[in-house]
Amino acid sequence: MKNLTRPLLALLLAIAVTGSVACGGGKDSAAPTGEDRPSPQQSAAPQTAPTSQDETAPGETFCARLSAEDIDAALGGKLDLGTPEGTETGCKVPIHFGVDGNALAFGQIPRGNYDAFKGYEGQSGVPFEYLEGLGQEAFVLNNAQVCVLLNETDAVMVGAQIMAVGEPLPISPEEMKAGLIDLTTQLVSQF
Repeated sequence: MKNLTRPLLALLLAIAVTGSVACGGGKDSAAPTGEDRPSPQQSAAPQTAPTSQDETAPGETFCARLSAEDIDAALGGKLDLGTPEGTETGCKVPIHFGVDGNALAFGQIPRGNYDAFKGYEGQSGVPFEYLEGLGQEAFVLNNAQVCVLLNETDAVMVGAQIMAVGEPLPISPEEMKAGLIDLTTQLVSQF
């Protein structure tokens, strides 16, 4: 039984965001429903549709909004981070630990995706907490994803996936949550 505790804890941190499109559409798409709604244990990618508030310089990816030093400091230097990969609206930073595909990611998402993630509020087994002072509304989902509504159509998300089998996680859920809130606060201040 002891060996099952770590994978279950890892699954609590299993919200992945990547810099590529995984679900939903652009600004004009409706909120995903039913089987289209991202699961809190599945990958959830920021959309790559540009928004009216995108201030990334031409030729620069969204990764420039948070430096490697910002990310490392927010997470207490506990993760071995890879080279960021990004687009104008999203960034994925590989985490070299555990299973393939572990990553920290941040980016802009359309309102429909924000609303889909908010739909997990009140569901048993899915930690959900509102945050004060970020954008129009903000919440933490599963201790591993922070979503912020910036205005009526635009939102940002910062999330991480860290999964491992049979080895201790390098960061606690509480430390991950605090670090993601810190990074999200830095990101939101740029809009």
